[in-house]
Amino acid sequence: MKNIICIGCGIVGYATCLSLSSLGHSIVGIDTCMIARNRMINMNFSCFSPDEVMFEDKMNDILVDVILIVLPTPFCSLTNTLSDESIMLSIGLISYLIKKKKDDNPVMIILQSTVSVGTSRKLFNGLKLFNTDDNCNYHLFYHPEFLRAEKSQYDALHPIKQIFGLTDGKPKLDLSYYENILEEIFSPIGSFRSSITMMSSSEEAEFLKLVHNFSNAMRISFSNCCAHLASLLSSKLDKEIDASRVLSIVCETAESFYNNKYGIKPGYPYSGACLPKDIQCFMNITEQYPYRQFLESIHLINEQEKNK
Repeated sequence: MKNIICIGCGIVGYATCLSLSSLGHSIVGIDTCMIARNRMINMNFSCFSPDEVMFEDKMNDILVDVILIVLPTPFCSLTNTLSDESIMLSIGLISYLIKKKKDDNPVMIILQSTVSVGTSRKLFNGLKLFNTDDNCNYHLFYHPEFLRAEKSQYDALHPIKQIFGLTDGKPKLDLSYYENILEEIFSPIGSFRSSITMMSSSEEAEFLKLVHNFSNAMRISFSNCCAHLASLLSSKLDKEIDASRVLSIVCETAESFYNNKYGIKPGYPYSGACLPKDIQCFMNITEQYPYRQFLESIHLINEQEKNK
């Protein structure tokens, strides 16, 4: 059993707490939102505000093995990327918790928010400025979550993949040490959960999460684009074309849908007798913005790859 502190108890944080609690871990939450705190308390978790922790010493007797960071990262129009403000503002709180550690084992800090690439490294560098004492041992990981908004609790309890990327730690330890600890926390013996997959770095894991989300968005837009084309053809030909039915069948016939190894070798453009000419035909069904541009971009990217 590990003593886990979760900073940020919104939808993802709350679902993660329920999941880790089901594995026998002790959970304590920290959140600025009273609604989030009350939801945690109603599930018999202790949950405090940051002020209660740092200035009222409400967690004086609570042990710390793992610190989860599941804070919001809204898009910032000034920087054109995800805001890391909440994460960076939590450095003081994280440092306070690190120093509360009562044994010599390092604290495992696990960032789970969706972030721009490089945020974990930025957080680690910020923590180093606050924790110059050689006795402050901690290791920072990035751990992307793959939870659906409407089924977050189920997905947290039944993870498809458990991905981790190590940022750094003090003292530096062998990678097998981290894997064993992470297995104890997220996939203990007898839990029948997916095993831990270690990426080469936190940056690679951060990029993976963004690619995952973009892939979902791209498929949704592709489906809507196909619905637009079906509507155009239905009107033009006076024959109903059901885009939903077409797409449901395509999911079974198109190799890119059913073969998880198809198309994942970057640098290899599509070619041959079929795809190039058929893509040209498909994108010429419409001239309407932005559907035409969406379809045309697929062709243009392929041309770019061919010319490398």
